[in-house]
Order: sequence, then C-alpha cells, then structure tokens
Amino acid sequence: MNGTIFTVVYFAILRERCPDSRIIHVESNHMKRLKKFIRDKAPELDCLRALQIENLIRFKKYHIEYIKFFVYKGVIWKHGTRINKYSAYTAKNEYEDEGMSGASGHSHRIGLHCRTKRGGVYDWMECGCLCDLHPEYLEGKIADWQHGFGLGIYSNDSYILHPMRMKNYEIIWKDTLRKN
Repeated sequence: MNGTIFTVVYFAILRERCPDSRIIHVESNHMKRLKKFIRDKAPELDCLRALQIENLIRFKKYHIEYIKFFVYKGVIWKHGTRINKYSAYTAKNEYEDEGMSGASGHSHRIGLHCRTKRGGVYDWMECGCLCDLHPEYLEGKIADWQHGFGLGIYSNDSYILHPMRMKNYEIIWKDTLRKN
C-alpha cells in the first residue's frame, strides 16, 4: 500500500478509536522528503494547497496537530535529527543538543540515555519504529532497527520515559507503577 494512503487510513482508524484524544504528529524527515520531492520534481505543483503535507495526510479532517516538536511537563517529543552507530548514542546526542529530557524515533532504534546534573535527572529515549525492518532499498543489508515505541508516564510534575521493545509484534508489560 502506498505510504501516504496507509498514513491517512491509520489516522482515520486512530481518530475513530480515540475520538476525544489530542493527537499530535511531529514533523519528520519522512514528511520533508515528500515535500522536497514535489518541490524538486514538480515545482509547478508546489503551490497547490492539495499537495501540502497537512492536506495530503488530512490532518485537519482527523483533528490532528502537525507541529515541529511538542513539549509536555519538561519533556520534548520530536522526530529527531541525529543518527549514531549504536542505540542510546543517538539519545545521548539528542539530549546534548536539547539540554532537556526528551524522546525521538529518527534512529529506528530502542535506547535510553540518562544524565544526572545539578538541575536533576534527565532522560532521552529512542523509541524504535513500527516500520518494515527489511526495506527493499537496503538491498539485502540488515537494518540495525528495533520494533517498539516510547511510553511517557506522567504523575503530577514527575515522569518516567519507558522504551517499549516489541518482539514478534508483541510487548510484555507488567504494571510496576501501582502503589502497594
């Protein structure tokens, strides 16, 4: 299925299942790549409103915010721009770039980097991916990617960033936050 069509169908299903939720989609190199393709290959069409990312993906129709990044209670959520050879190295560099706790998915890896400084404890989470781990454009090479997602758990002014690695499309979860 075409990636854009898949994304639109995904957002339609997500909105249907989460009718009252605030849904935010952060800008990424994936969306920028589509915009660049239109601008470079069909510059005459670049000005058409129908071909703007927000309209192609139908963000307004499904009440989805499309923004560069999102900060919530001291944690920045963004697609990310850094790539390093090993998981958590990217998280370390994203933290150093931003100087605050955060999460990103650009590397398609799972990782967590933690720092303690005078201002407190800071975490940066690499969230993994949900995409095909064997894309045809890698031509037989192994992608050092992991299926997963990032979970931010908030309680008052505190939070825990928890990378959730998936194996065989499943996660194992035990509620460790319950108070005895």
